[in-house]
Order: sequence, then structure tokens, then C-alpha cells
Amino acid sequence: MKKIIELFQLAMQKSDSWLNTLGRMIGVLCTIAIILTLAAGVISRYVFNQPFFWTDEVARILLIWSIFIGAAMGFRKGTPTAHIGWIFSSPGFHQKRKRWPSGSDGWRMCFFVV
Repeated sequence: MKKIIELFQLAMQKSDSWLNTLGRMIGVLCTIAIILTLAAGVISRYVFNQPFFWTDEVARILLIWSIFIGAAMGFRKGTPTAHIGWIFSSPGFHQKRKRWPSGSDGWRMCFFVV
């Protein structure tokens, strides 16, 4: 019975690693596809004066997919705020001032909030 449990754990670890790699690849491909789709829309509109009608919808759907994949990847790290953890990662963020970011962290946070 112990051997079966160990084999099951090994299979779960391998599938977890494989799904993690697949999620990252899909996220990167979605981002590249968003950039290419919007570039095609801009070129078709301003260069050829014949806009593609589907570029905004495709980019929006790809953005939604990349958001959910990114949230799953952030959740996989183990904390619910892993996707925003980089804001407070600078060395200027001391233990005394846990509640407020300092230096460039504050400017970065204000930039993304606005």
C-alpha cells in the first residue's frame, strides 16, 4: 500500500510540474497573441483604411484568458497575493514600515492604481 501511495505522489508531482509548464506557455502565447492581434488591428486601420472588425474582441478574450491563467499561477505559489508581491520587494521596505511602501514602491503602486 505504501508503494502505491509513493507512486501516486510521484505521478502528482510530475503532472503538477507539467501543468505548471503548460500554464506558463499558454500565458506567454496569449500575451504574444494579444500584441500581434492589436498590432494587426492598428495596421489595418491606419495603413490600409480597412479595419479588421474582430481584433478588439479577440484581444479581449485573450486578455481574460491570460488574467485567469496568471491568477492560477499566482495562487499556485501558495499566497493569495503572490501576483502583487513584487511591489513590496525592494530593499527600502523595512520591517518598521510594514503598512506603507517607501521610495520607488509608492510611485510604482500609484502608477498602476491610476
